[in-house]
Amino acid sequence: MSLIIISCDNILDLDPQDTLTEDVFYQTAEDAVIAVNAAYDPFQNLFYYGFAYPILGNLAGGDAIKGGFGSGDQAAMLQFQDFTSDASNGRLNDYWKAIWPGVLRANVVLTKVPDIDMDEALKNRVLGEAKFIRALNYYNLTMTWGGLPIYDFVPTATTESLPRSSRADVLKFIEEDLLDAINLLPNASDYAPADVGRASKGSAQGLLARLYANSGRWGEASKIVDDIMASPASYALVPDYANNFNGEGDNNIETLFEIQYNTGSSPDQWSDNGQWNGNQIADTWGPIGTAEDAIFGWGFSAPSEDLVNSYEAGDLRLPATILQPGDEFLGDIFDPENSGHFANTGSMYGNVKYINPGASGAGSLDSPVNFKIIRFAEMLLIKAEALNEGANDQQNAIMYLDMVRERAGLAGIQTTLGYLPGQSELRDLIYKEMRVELALEATSYFNFVSRDLGSQMYGARGFKVGQDELFPIPQGALDINGWNPNPGY
Repeated sequence: MSLIIISCDNILDLDPQDTLTEDVFYQTAEDAVIAVNAAYDPFQNLFYYGFAYPILGNLAGGDAIKGGFGSGDQAAMLQFQDFTSDASNGRLNDYWKAIWPGVLRANVVLTKVPDIDMDEALKNRVLGEAKFIRALNYYNLTMTWGGLPIYDFVPTATTESLPRSSRADVLKFIEEDLLDAINLLPNASDYAPADVGRASKGSAQGLLARLYANSGRWGEASKIVDDIMASPASYALVPDYANNFNGEGDNNIETLFEIQYNTGSSPDQWSDNGQWNGNQIADTWGPIGTAEDAIFGWGFSAPSEDLVNSYEAGDLRLPATILQPGDEFLGDIFDPENSGHFANTGSMYGNVKYINPGASGAGSLDSPVNFKIIRFAEMLLIKAEALNEGANDQQNAIMYLDMVRERAGLAGIQTTLGYLPGQSELRDLIYKEMRVELALEATSYFNFVSRDLGSQMYGARGFKVGQDELFPIPQGALDINGWNPNPGY
């Protein structure tokens, strides 16, 4: 799937800056496809899924510590792990600016494409893709910052700032977009090889299942997961968990949606982060080593001791997620004390997920490994949780939980415990499974906070109820738009 670049630096500069006028450009089916391709592009940005957003979730959720080359390296990110962020945090501001262009570009598609004379099936697909893209961007926005203005149109230079809508209204807007996308999009199995990686019906269903689960709408969450399991796309767990994250399993049968990356096509990676097409995580998260080592990264989002201790003995996901001292990886031996990794990052552990330098080699910020956004494993865990919470049906709930555990080389819950757990005990077991299954994928923190677990899980690190459910909106956005800050900021 090829992408084009349209410049749009921030939400305060909302007029799309194309080289062709709108009247000339939006005429053909090819124009429609090019426009929706451009809407995918911001996901790749270093300050979105390329680096900033995953680290925000990993650090706040306690799966990782900041890492990097000492405490002063990207010091603003320290605020994520101890809940001291404020409106001047530069990394939050970068993320804020990186996410809004995707909303704008999706709105351009939804405004212009309906009037193009083109094949109706292709038109519906393009509109469905744009609905999903807008929904995913707004989902990330509201999980991070709560209530926000709802842009369902293309603003111009003279458009006045909109007030912040309530979070409930934003979630309703997202739900409506996803329901539309489900009706408009094809199944993943219906895409031609050249279009693999585009949003599909399963992508929209998966995000909607996550939204319903995070809202405690268990019956609806359960039904959506049933639809996913019955999909012609034949979603399933891949036998090898590690296959999801090493490049070999890009766009596999476990994927409902992932960010597409390729290597060797990016411009100067060091001067224009908005145009990178390669995945930067291999370098930014890779363990620190010497220039001669096969392992050579910047050490950010370094796995925490607490995460390591969350795994059961024999869990195959641990070595597929975390490097421990003495592990062999990429032809090298991980030696954090002698490589400088521990001295710089403060962690004795390194990342495995997504750490594959690819064709361009270490230091290029240009890995081809895709970043998983929604996996079938999460859907099975949502199904288990929905049955436990909504139907008080522990017997059937553990069936789905055990599917995930057995792939990880673990015995089923009832075999492990020797009895069928009750609702409360099973709830905690599901949460534990969610954490290790989705470790370092930036998802669990927002899921757990949505379930009002912030104080229970993160209170020891400073989480404050009534404040830290949300992050501070950047000061510049508050000043220009005249918004009130989030509570506590």
